[in-house]
Amino acid sequence: MFSSEDLKELNDGIGKDMVNHPDHYGGKDNPFEVVKVTEAWGKDFGLSHNLCSAVEYIARCNRKGTKEQDLEKAIWRIKREIGGTYHGEAKSGE
Repeated sequence: MFSSEDLKELNDGIGKDMVNHPDHYGGKDNPFEVVKVTEAWGKDFGLSHNLCSAVEYIARCNRKGTKEQDLEKAIWRIKREIGGTYHGEAKSGE
């Protein structure tokens, strides 16, 4: 297992922190970095993990991978939150 020091050394070698603050999340110095926003909303508004994840997928859909794939992931998280199924998959625990 890598220690945080090992990860820092690896990240310093490539010039970017792709573990803790990747560019597609907004970056370390951005006060609106997606993970910071969803953590705050989760606490302030009582949003569940599924809803926070959906917001993250929507917020970064134009910055990482394919837009369609990230929006499909957001839909999947929202459907899990409301207890539905998605593409025939039952909600966890059913």
